[in-house]
Amino acid sequence: ITKDSLFPVRVPNLDGRKFRDILLAPSDDFNTNFAIDEKGDLISWDDLGQTKTILPDQDLTSMKYSSHFLYALNKKGEILVIPIRTPDLIASQVSSRRSKLLPWKTKLRYDWKLQTNQIFNGKEGEKRVIQFDAGSHHLVLLSNLGKAYCCATGNDQKQAQVSKGQFGMPTFSQFDEFPPNNQLFEIELLNKFKHEGEDVVRKREIKKIACGSYHTLAIDKTGEIYAFGWNRFGQLALPISYNLEYVSFPRSVTYAFKPHFPGMTNWKCVDIHCDDETSFVTIRKPGSTSDHHYFAFGNGLFGELGNNTFKNSQCDPIKIKSDDKKLTNWSCGSHCVFTETEQENEVIAWGNNDHGQLGIGKKTMKCAKPMNIPEVLKPGQDTTDLDSIYNSKLHLKKEQRVVTNGNKSCLYWRV
Repeated sequence: ITKDSLFPVRVPNLDGRKFRDILLAPSDDFNTNFAIDEKGDLISWDDLGQTKTILPDQDLTSMKYSSHFLYALNKKGEILVIPIRTPDLIASQVSSRRSKLLPWKTKLRYDWKLQTNQIFNGKEGEKRVIQFDAGSHHLVLLSNLGKAYCCATGNDQKQAQVSKGQFGMPTFSQFDEFPPNNQLFEIELLNKFKHEGEDVVRKREIKKIACGSYHTLAIDKTGEIYAFGWNRFGQLALPISYNLEYVSFPRSVTYAFKPHFPGMTNWKCVDIHCDDETSFVTIRKPGSTSDHHYFAFGNGLFGELGNNTFKNSQCDPIKIKSDDKKLTNWSCGSHCVFTETEQENEVIAWGNNDHGQLGIGKKTMKCAKPMNIPEVLKPGQDTTDLDSIYNSKLHLKKEQRVVTNGNKSCLYWRV
């Protein structure tokens, strides 16, 4: 982990372990990190490396943080609601039961989950959550039928929040009452559509969603891109104006990328990511060798746009300077980005570096173009030869991943 440190340093208590997911300390006033281990148990550790099991026997696969709560997906396709700041409340949701196959063993059951049975269409085979993401106060999930749903996050008390359109529903706009916590609603204008002049309502299959602090992106199976939520910095790829600051329903923004592909129609969006106020889109142009292009839009004050500029607003998608390398395994923090080159497995990073979270070995406050990270310092390595360290490049092994929360970053082994 790096925080106010120029190079990555080890966490000895976690050496030799592999994880399904890592979530670094989600806020400055709550300096605890979380991990899902090989068995799917939720564990925590602090900056001293002290570890603790928070929730065993849940078979978790991934997790997100929102409104002081942890939301974790298990292998059954359920999302657990975990109030990580109130251990007593977690304990009240836990009960033990005996294993049916091994009666002498007991397992813990956790009861607080997002309720999908009333909103999923079981008759059509809609049974599980396959992907989800979360912003500051909202969560969006995808079902196994490619339908999108949203909810407000946090506790059951009335939130003093105003919607910025991040739910994708006109009934939850900035002029309406904030939706109830942890109650799912279907994003119908994303899941359904009508062709102009037709009365038939058609279904749209959503392939992926990504959430910023107060905005959401989605792509469907045809490669169309949709955006809704806050647009103050142009993070929806819509013009920055008073009327378009809050967009409470999904809008197709695919047209915004057409100027980059004049006269071409066979390109489509294949991936999306968001940090707090910036969006990232991958466009694939088919051919004898598939050509991938990477774009950013939104807040680039800390260099998040990755095109060697520092602009606090950018509504037109702009190309990231990736040197024609194919990028994969993205991780976006609050104002910084990590990704990996597919061929060489080099770690590439850009954005805010005020705590040394990019791990580039330099006291650069922010970096506006993708940079390589030096290799991890090894025990006994000569640290006086800085030139050789700076000129080295960190190459990840197949199971290794890098994640960031924006203030610090972590390199770990993935199960």
